Amino acid sequence: MNSKSQIKSYHIFYHPKNKRALVWARKLASFVKNNHKSLKADPKKPDVVFVLGGDGTILEAARKYHEFGSIILGLNLGHVGFLASVRDEKEFLKLLGQFLKGLYGIVERMMATAKVLRRGKVIFKTEALNEVVVKNPLGMVELEVRVACPGEARAGHPVKHIQGTGILVSTATGSTAYNLSAHGPIVMPDIKCFIITEVLDHSIPSPSLVVKYNNPIKIKVV
Repeated sequence: MNSKSQIKSYHIFYHPKNKRALVWARKLASFVKNNHKSLKADPKKPDVVFVLGGDGTILEAARKYHEFGSIILGLNLGHVGFLASVRDEKEFLKLLGQFLKGLYGIVERMMATAKVLRRGKVIFKTEALNEVVVKNPLGMVELEVRVACPGEARAGHPVKHIQGTGILVSTATGSTAYNLSAHGPIVMPDIKCFIITEVLDHSIPSPSLVVKYNNPIKIKVV
């Protein structure tokens, strides 16, 4: 893919306490300045975000910049680096050069939006690239899970009743994270869907349920 003309601004995202990331941020900024002078730094609405860190840092960057359509390019400085585009530090500048020449492909990932309602009012809202989890880490919780049709105003159809640790709703990207640890299925990351997986249900466990991305999922704390 040659999209060089579309990349006009960038931002380097990292945690200031990560000393290795701080060193690499200076190297990347110098590389861009010396080789791509037309590329401007823009921390608010960048065309591309170079993320220095582990998977947690990449997830944080995705939450912060996805609404602007920014490309997320992960440069692994963590332990796993499963979401990173480049995992070996020796390849950072080489791959960055190729990227800025337009030699790359884009894989679109789906984000999940979660709202907490109490007495009919939204008291909390967040977004996640991997999963949303409702659980009681100190004991049991009783939950009812319903799946509604797209645009349906009603509560939807009951699909799971949990008495245990909790339930998680994963995206395809998150299928290899907590969902996999809870024995949920692995889904290719370009498939737009949600995976509903029980977390240590006290009853006989039921299989995970895969639903289309535009089916609202409602979890009630019974």
